[in-house]
Amino acid sequence: MMGSNTPLRLTLCTLAVALVSLPLVATAAETEEPIYRPDGTVRYGGEWVAIGDLLDACAKARAAVKPHLGKVEEAEARVAEINKAVGTLRADHRAATTPLEREKSQALARKGAAMRGLSLRKPVKPNKLRGSGGGRKDRNRSSHGNMDKINREREQQYQQALKRYNQIHEQAQKAYKEAQTNLSRLEHEIRQQDANLDKQQKPLLVERTKRTRDLRDAQQQIGLERTKVGRIAATLAQVPEALRLKHGAVEWQGAFYRIGELEALHKDLVAEIAAEQKALEADLATKGRSLPKTWQHARQGEADALKALIRGARLDIQNAK
Repeated sequence: MMGSNTPLRLTLCTLAVALVSLPLVATAAETEEPIYRPDGTVRYGGEWVAIGDLLDACAKARAAVKPHLGKVEEAEARVAEINKAVGTLRADHRAATTPLEREKSQALARKGAAMRGLSLRKPVKPNKLRGSGGGRKDRNRSSHGNMDKINREREQQYQQALKRYNQIHEQAQKAYKEAQTNLSRLEHEIRQQDANLDKQQKPLLVERTKRTRDLRDAQQQIGLERTKVGRIAATLAQVPEALRLKHGAVEWQGAFYRIGELEALHKDLVAEIAAEQKALEADLATKGRSLPKTWQHARQGEADALKALIRGARLDIQNAK
């Protein structure tokens, strides 16, 4: 009897669990906060922030980038100048020291040859041959005659070897002294050239270190400000376009601007295009040439697209309000 009710109890328990879990799922969905609200506020940095305030923060971050871009440009230009100056100094140093180093290598070779000459062993004076006592008188007389001849020849060879040795030794001593004197002079001149290079390039290297540090700091600040702009853009991108336009937020190249900012961007872009075109025309005029009628600046399409965006956004903003 009890066994037959077991499946029924399990089914009721499963149903009870399902019924209890349904409200929990619905509650979680209901309590999840939206990214934006109809009043034009957006969830950003854990707070509700008005779209207009985010646009102001974005504009402020972009404006903060500009002076740092100037610092980067200035630092990069100065570092390039310093590198060029240091390169010139080092090239001059190489031009001055290369022949000295070459001459030093030759002096070292001559010194080595002289040392090998000085290391030659002095010939050893040969011992005289002496006959043994006793024996027949005639035989002894003949033997003594041969030994005297051998002794004279050996003495003659020794004197010749000694003469050669003395000549080599004397020449080696002279060559060693000259090579050592030359080496001392050359090493002194090379040290002077090294010291001159260090003196001339030291202030440049110190400045380069400072400029490089300034460059790194400016690039870091640019990165921080651009990260902020990117975070704001990612947040606003989740807001419906109609709500964004209602509060004056217009998207351009992945970022968000007010109409006034876009107009300023367009004005600067048109001025940049005109200036580059004028410079190009002046350069071609010096060569007796002119711009082709079909010529168009690389950013002309961008300028046209921005102009069309501004025109359309004005109407969209009016319609959204």
